[in-house]
Amino acid sequence: AGGIRVPNQTPRPPERPKLVKPSLNQTVVRKKSKQERPAWFVGNYQLRKELGHGSYGTVYLATSKTNNKFAIKCYDKSKLCDLRRKSEVRREISILQQLKHRNVIRLVEVLDQPKQLSLVMEYAGSQSLWGYLKDLSGNCIPEEEAKGLFRQIVQGVNFCHNQQISHRDIKLENVLLDGNHKVKLIDFGFATCMPHTKKMKLFLGTPCYMAPEIVDDKEYSGDKADVWALGILLYCLLVGFYPFTGNTQSDLFKNISKSQLKVPNKLGSDVKDLLSWLLQKSPNNRPTCSEILEHRWLGSGVDNEREVIDFMVNHGYFEPQILESLESAENEISQKYHELLEKRNTGLELNSKMLHSLA
Repeated sequence: AGGIRVPNQTPRPPERPKLVKPSLNQTVVRKKSKQERPAWFVGNYQLRKELGHGSYGTVYLATSKTNNKFAIKCYDKSKLCDLRRKSEVRREISILQQLKHRNVIRLVEVLDQPKQLSLVMEYAGSQSLWGYLKDLSGNCIPEEEAKGLFRQIVQGVNFCHNQQISHRDIKLENVLLDGNHKVKLIDFGFATCMPHTKKMKLFLGTPCYMAPEIVDDKEYSGDKADVWALGILLYCLLVGFYPFTGNTQSDLFKNISKSQLKVPNKLGSDVKDLLSWLLQKSPNNRPTCSEILEHRWLGSGVDNEREVIDFMVNHGYFEPQILESLESAENEISQKYHELLEKRNTGLELNSKMLHSLA
């Protein structure tokens, strides 16, 4: 009735253009799409993609001329106008230059250019412990897996503390995890280097990981605040949520300061004991990182470490040489040590064939 009748048939799709193979002697030019941008270089490194950003700078995945991957933290100098921020960046660089440990991110070089300052660091993957947990059922991992990861984290923090360096922002997001379950402590933007006997007052960190003395606005020791944060991190690994929470920041701080720690019954008695020690309200009652590594929950791993060192000494290595290599960046000796330790931690007995197969 006056309407337009539509034919009852499916319209044919437009014909796809045929692919034409160019002749071998023909120059082929690929047109640049609107989304593409020219290659972006910082020094000899080509920036590939953004990994993260903050108020003052951005972290990129980059590749060198030999196609090795690096993470580059680029600071925009126009945003580093005040002396305080400049001092913080200089301190971060100075601290990273002191740290050479397998579980701490390694600074490769610093590029000082007219408009930006770039920190070139080893690339340890893009997955943090937080990203790893959030994809798991229950957002937590078994005790044995947590033990292996936590031991590595504490070893990295212990190395920092032995250099009088406090991280001051230990959290799941600041620990990277690679495909071999090796961890790297990252982001030393809040770190400081001073004797642990000297107290500090600056209020900083991530609220859920802040120690009671910080939220109570008291003077605090950086190493003891780090140990509290390690306790929060371990609790999250095992349980899947924070031990102290609140609907507001004020409620959160009140619970951190006053509420008693509640540990689920599913956890073993040894790890419960360690968590209670790490999360003591009084900083003087918390352990040092060296004491954490000697705790009975981590004790079997310590015995395995000693066994691997003794095994290598019996096969021609010198103990001082082994220990020195473990405090340095990745090298042949430390690589052999860690591969042997990994085998021992899985229950395998060490034998000379293992050592020769790693050569």
